[in-house]
Amino acid sequence: MFCCFEGVNWLDQIFTWKRDTDPMPGWELTQGWMSDEGFADRGVLNINYYSGEGSGLKDCRPSVNFRKSLLYNTLIHEDILHPLWVAHVDPAAKKRAGLEHLNQNMTVWTNMLLTKRKSSVTI
Repeated sequence: MFCCFEGVNWLDQIFTWKRDTDPMPGWELTQGWMSDEGFADRGVLNINYYSGEGSGLKDCRPSVNFRKSLLYNTLIHEDILHPLWVAHVDPAAKKRAGLEHLNQNMTVWTNMLLTKRKSSVTI
């Protein structure tokens, strides 16, 4: 999500080759991982996402509309969470803003969700 949010927002980056093993010492998540060619084919990646605690700490500025548009890739509907955003995030939160963001940025979503690699999975 660093591609869409400002600031230092990926904390405690850890990579291991297998579950229940020690993390690789000195490993860092670099820009090279942000491509199909650079992303590991196996392993476990843990990242704590940080959004600035609503105060812009570490120069973080979360995009609420982007977050809402992520819901359209899950089983949670944006309308269910709208009252929470109004109460806790933004009193002027617009209903269905995530759907609008999704529709306005379809190329970005397509590039993020569809891999260029050939899948080895057969059905």
